[in-house]
Amino acid sequence: MSQRERNPIWQFFEKSTNDLSKAVCKICKKSLSLGSQEPKKQTLYGVMQHLSKFHGTEHIQVLKRQSELENIKNELNIQKRTKVSLAVLETDKGNQPTLVQSTIPSLARPKCVQWPDDHEISRRIDKAIMDLMIVDMLPYSLVSGEAFQRLNFADPDAFHKYRLKSEKFFRTTLMPQTYERVKAKVKKLIAKSDWLSVTADIWTKTSKSCSLLSLTGHFIIEHQRLKVILGAAVMEQDHTRQYIERKFTEMINEWNLNCKIFLVLRDNAANMACAMRTGHYESLGCVSHTLQLVIKQSLFADEDTTEIIKKCRKIVGHFYHSEPATRKLKECQIQCGLPEHALVQSIDIRWNSTYLMFQRLLEQKKCY
Repeated sequence: MSQRERNPIWQFFEKSTNDLSKAVCKICKKSLSLGSQEPKKQTLYGVMQHLSKFHGTEHIQVLKRQSELENIKNELNIQKRTKVSLAVLETDKGNQPTLVQSTIPSLARPKCVQWPDDHEISRRIDKAIMDLMIVDMLPYSLVSGEAFQRLNFADPDAFHKYRLKSEKFFRTTLMPQTYERVKAKVKKLIAKSDWLSVTADIWTKTSKSCSLLSLTGHFIIEHQRLKVILGAAVMEQDHTRQYIERKFTEMINEWNLNCKIFLVLRDNAANMACAMRTGHYESLGCVSHTLQLVIKQSLFADEDTTEIIKKCRKIVGHFYHSEPATRKLKECQIQCGLPEHALVQSIDIRWNSTYLMFQRLLEQKKCY
């Protein structure tokens, strides 16, 4: 059994026999994605979230056991580090080696010991590192970086010292705890508002390997407009009307918003509009998306305009993918006294990007 499978969370899950990238909940039999079929690339975040949302008692048991295992590991590491090591040193006279204890501290300096992991200062530093990852959207691997590990989290001359935790601690222990704490605060905040409008949209990764259904809440408390990100659900099936409606309703139920929704703002895709009607949610299409569709259809209705846009995109694309061409453009800009601006590529989902592309090409016309 691998170290990964010794995780206490596997008390309540088992690997799918049909798909190695899936784990099946032993309690409710739901199949959940592990992200990959390769064990080294798999993540337990999804199964941990499932346990947190639907099986609270078991989730607490897992967190408690993980904490116990982490403490045992820490104790073993401390014992290993505190063992007296022997070093062979040459004396100043001759080559006869002398055995000395390399861990004997200087008489002028007290022995430095680590704070226990549950110490107030240690926990405060843990939280500060977790906040850094969340606010600046940094990866868990931050704590494994050589430069980060060189940081002094306490006075090096002090009696106590902070023990930097592993990636696993922040990923499987502190992040779920932080999520639950923030979620509770957001629920209290939403409870103060009588009505709430939400925006829903499906975002697809450029490589088409992953899609997310986002949910954002907008409400007013004491004349102050507030907004919160409520969820980003992974879309594991085709984006049908029924599936979108089910995933959307799951997120709404998680936040107890059934009787509070005033309006759902969505894009104009047929499957999204039908999903809202099926779920009996009052909804409207996004004005920006509607404007985008109108302008796009108007632009590409004319064949000559369409051909011009294609040629301009090809020109800009050439400079985007050629370092020599970009360098030559910069030289021409300097010779012609033009602003040293990069060309702008037109993007289908942003109508104004086509206008900006034309504007920039006209600005740099002397270079051609």
